[in-house]
Amino acid sequence: MDTKMDVLNWNAKSSLDSLNLICKELHEGLDGISKNCSEVAINITSTF
Repeated sequence: MDTKMDVLNWNAKSSLDSLNLICKELHEGLDGISKNCSEVAINITSTF
């Protein structure tokens, strides 16, 4: 199963903002702006 979810639809904006603050230097672009995407990919592989 492959799907995507937007964490903002789960009221997780404050958590995403906290993550962005902690990872600011890792995600900062040449324009000086740092941001993380709110969309998360979910991939599940299973054997039945």
